[in-house]
Amino acid sequence: MTQDNASNIDSLTALRNHQAELRQHLTKSEEKLGVIWDDIFHKQTPRNHNSPTQRALTLITSYAGVIDGAILGWKLYRKFNGAIKGFKKK
Repeated sequence: MTQDNASNIDSLTALRNHQAELRQHLTKSEEKLGVIWDDIFHKQTPRNHNSPTQRALTLITSYAGVIDGAILGWKLYRKFNGAIKGFKKK
């Protein structure tokens, strides 16, 4: 073998090794991305509220959200009801 062929073989071997390292890195990155994707877009298991205090807090939090939404809806209705009346014919 000549010197040129030996250097080509070494560089090809180094290139293949580098390519294998990149594939491993890509596989690890894809696994991490899959975990993050599952955390973001898949529903988590519901929590068990065993104690009465936890159940009461969950209930209060839910009702507070409903009441807050109703108040916001009423405010928006009052604010934009006058604007809608301005477009109607008398």
